[in-house]
Parts: sequence; C-alpha cells; structure tokens
Amino acid sequence: MLESSIKGAIAKGIPVINSGTAEQSKKLGALMHIGQPEYDAGKGAGERARAAGVTKVVCVNHIITNTV
Repeated sequence: MLESSIKGAIAKGIPVINSGTAEQSKKLGALMHIGQPEYDAGKGAGERARAAGVTKVVCVNHIITNTV
C-alpha cells in the first residue's frame, strides 16, 4: 500500500526503515527492517512457555487489520 511513497522517499535520499516483512523491506530498498516473522515468534514463545510449565495462554491480535 505504501510502496510508491517508500520508493519515492528512497529516491530522494531519505533513509527508510520498514516494519512489514523482511522480504518487503529488501524489495523496497529499505535501509533496515524492524519486526519478526510472526509465526516463528509465536512458535518460539509457545515452546518457551511449555518448557516453563505454562499450560494456559491468551494470544491477542491487537492489529487485526494488519495482514502482514
């Protein structure tokens, strides 16, 4: 959705930091990427919780409209 704005900023020499996916950041030419693969992060958190003996959790999607 912001591809043209991001590419325009980069073309003007404005450093861009992207928070979509790492692949999107690379494709757009962003200076760096901030974020994480959500599946991998959730899986890792679940594995750590299980190892710690946690048996019940609540997962909240606070930005449900974000598809990335």
